[in-house]
Amino acid sequence: SDVCSSDLRFFLPLGLGPMPAFSVFFTVAGSVLFVLLVAHSFIYWQSSGRLYLFGLSWFLIFLGPALMYVNTFGTAACDYMEHRGYFPLVGIAVFVYLILIKTEWIRKIRNLNIYLICILVIFSVYTYVYSLNYKDPLTYYTLATETNPKSAVAYFCRGTVYMTNGNKLPDAIRDFDQAIKIKPDYMHAYLNKGYSLEQLKDNDGAFYNYRYAAHLQPTASEPWVDIASLKSTLGETAGAILAYDTALRLNPLFSEGYNARGLLRQEVKDYPGALDDFDEAVGLNPKYAEAYLDRGALKYEMNDFEASMSDLNAAIRFNNKYPEAWLNRGVLKLRTGDSQGACSDWRTASQFGSDQAKALLEEYCK
Repeated sequence: SDVCSSDLRFFLPLGLGPMPAFSVFFTVAGSVLFVLLVAHSFIYWQSSGRLYLFGLSWFLIFLGPALMYVNTFGTAACDYMEHRGYFPLVGIAVFVYLILIKTEWIRKIRNLNIYLICILVIFSVYTYVYSLNYKDPLTYYTLATETNPKSAVAYFCRGTVYMTNGNKLPDAIRDFDQAIKIKPDYMHAYLNKGYSLEQLKDNDGAFYNYRYAAHLQPTASEPWVDIASLKSTLGETAGAILAYDTALRLNPLFSEGYNARGLLRQEVKDYPGALDDFDEAVGLNPKYAEAYLDRGALKYEMNDFEASMSDLNAAIRFNNKYPEAWLNRGVLKLRTGDSQGACSDWRTASQFGSDQAKALLEEYCK
């Protein structure tokens, strides 16, 4: 059905959109047009049957993947992806070409070539203008919401674009509300709405949306991560740790969660628990530079300087443009008597944008 809609739009490019819904008119008209094209081809099958067969085969073969694709969100996303209908339409172009060169009355039209060139120019200009809708995500998803106002995913994606632009948070919330209205069980819309409210300092609203998201999908860890993050921001360390406990129970392979809980445990002086979490984080992701940095800081606080140096070296090895790692290793080197090495590390940290390193250079490396 999706490509049959595109059949008609191949000739009459109206109502185009990147995430469209089925249109009864375009689907029926496209199907009728396709049948007429195939029926017309039989008139010239004897002389051009192979080319017609090629066009038909091309259309049907590449139509298959487009028809088999089913979006996870169903009609709450879109009925089909418009761009997937273009490639099969090469087969329709073969039909059109053969009709133009085989149909006697068409060939007798005076100045036919001029008319065809004019049509080509018009379609080329239209194609260029339409392509401008793909110049940035906001334009793309705005067109998607205008051409398919029943697409919760289109509103969610545009809301996410607004959300990443800090001064567009009210617009983001309106789009997330619309996505939720269309698809009431849209967990990620609740999460992003909660985050937007959190940025606007509406913490109660943020908590409500995070908890409702958790209610919608009890096996999902993401809502509990957001709850933990908000509680941590509000200074509710114990509550944040409990929320991470739930998140990690639901997703025991979440290395970033172990690292975040480790920092909270370190904050309340639970050093053994923090060390266990950092160990788990690097065990799950042996190239996790931030976890090595945080474990190195913990071991420094525990006066285990040798182990701290090993972790900071690892953090730099896996991310040699990590200013905090160079900064902390410089502090450790100063503590262990290597002032020259400390200054060298702070210079590198300063090159990567660390203001704290610049201050230390001023104080210790004149």
